[in-house]
Amino acid sequence: MFNVYYINYAKAFEISMLIDNRVQTQASREKDSHVEGTANADIDTSGLSKVPYLGKLIPKFEMDGEINGVKSKKVIDTFNVVSTKSTVLNPIYEKAKCENDLSKLKSGELVKIEGLNLEITNPDDVAGTKALLSGALNQIPIDGIGTMDITSIISVFLKDSSYIIEGTVQSKKNEYKVMLKIPMQAENEMESFYNVSDIEIGEVSIVGVYKGKFSKNDLEKKINRMKSLQEKGDSSPENADITDIEDGQEMEQKSNNEDIHYIDIIAIVQDIIL
Repeated sequence: MFNVYYINYAKAFEISMLIDNRVQTQASREKDSHVEGTANADIDTSGLSKVPYLGKLIPKFEMDGEINGVKSKKVIDTFNVVSTKSTVLNPIYEKAKCENDLSKLKSGELVKIEGLNLEITNPDDVAGTKALLSGALNQIPIDGIGTMDITSIISVFLKDSSYIIEGTVQSKKNEYKVMLKIPMQAENEMESFYNVSDIEIGEVSIVGVYKGKFSKNDLEKKINRMKSLQEKGDSSPENADITDIEDGQEMEQKSNNEDIHYIDIIAIVQDIIL
């Protein structure tokens, strides 16, 4: 059993339909009770004739017979099956390969990784993007032009913004680093009124498609649009003479040049033990 923190419903629905495209809408439960009995009767009143007065009132007779009885009762209860995001995810959750030793995985495998500690690695980008997506800068006065809707202009650049999330998973022999991303929206990215920060509390399980092992620097450039834009701005000619910043960036790039495994995320769940 599990509780859903995040689910990419479009991906989950498509994969679930590939596993089994039959959607159950009703379920019936039948109760059938059947009782059958046989009884034998043997009545003889001849012995009562010796009793004073009683023998005069009860006539003499004998009877042998067999009595059969059958009683049957059938009750059918019909239930409507409620389809939820959890029920769509459940066949994927059961079919996914549970493997924490990421060296054994191949690109494209449907995988479930348990016992992950996750952390959002771009909180500054998240705060800025959230402010813009929320419409905080809807109308900005500009001299000679009037008011301008900044949000609608930059939304083109922000539509690919994502939470960049890293995690560590421990196998029997090694510890592995994983990276995943969740598309950023103004609200309602998470399920059941959870906040994205809730996935940083305690261990969680993730279900997704394993994409392979990459250099962390190369992978971040591909999936972190905001960081790519910042690096382009830092490398402009007017910033070329700031050697101390460049040296710092170079040291950071070297320190981040480590191997990391990327998961195309379908869902983040909390396993529930009953």
